[in-house]
Amino acid sequence: MSETDDYLDAVEAFDISDSELTKLSALLESMAVRLSLKSRMATANTLHGRGLPATLGAWPSAVEIRGAVQRWNDAKTKMQEAWEKVPTYRRGGMKSPTDRLRP
Repeated sequence: MSETDDYLDAVEAFDISDSELTKLSALLESMAVRLSLKSRMATANTLHGRGLPATLGAWPSAVEIRGAVQRWNDAKTKMQEAWEKVPTYRRGGMKSPTDRLRP
């Protein structure tokens, strides 16, 4: 495989981990907002807010959150390392990792 192929594979892996982390972040943000608004409705194991998992066991664990962040960081590093190996003359028309990370 060429350096360009390696970079494109790394970009694909990064995009997958970025999507996973984006979805998890949105869920956590939604949960935080609803918890702050509905905290008085919470019981030991159930939250009666719309759009949230009914039981706390359905929420992502700290291990799951750390795993998603670690996978994102690993994929970002691999993408950046692969980019460094792509010859300059082949980079035309490709987004650099820096460009991909901009909001």
